[in-house]
Amino acid sequence: MSFPITLAAGDYALVNQVLDVPVGSGLPQHYHSGPVVVTVVTGTLTLIDAAGERVVRAGESWTENVGDRHAIMNKSAATVRIVSSALFPKGVPRTTVVK
Repeated sequence: MSFPITLAAGDYALVNQVLDVPVGSGLPQHYHSGPVVVTVVTGTLTLIDAAGERVVRAGESWTENVGDRHAIMNKSAATVRIVSSALFPKGVPRTTVVK
């Protein structure tokens, strides 16, 4: 998978995370201040974004551009593990929850 991006000059933080999403839980609608790549490591997760809902399975990935509003939900019967890598400009909020 490739995710070509163009960045303005400046200082950035590369942030890598591992997140376990228990059954019936998720993250509410939110967006990020930098580009993100997310991969499902184990389980099956539902991604909700402007294109609608889609199921993402272990070994599959998706990308998020700056400002893309989305949410995730674990509608499966087992905990889901995801890993993400993001490139955030220094000094800005990394994630904003949509209210």
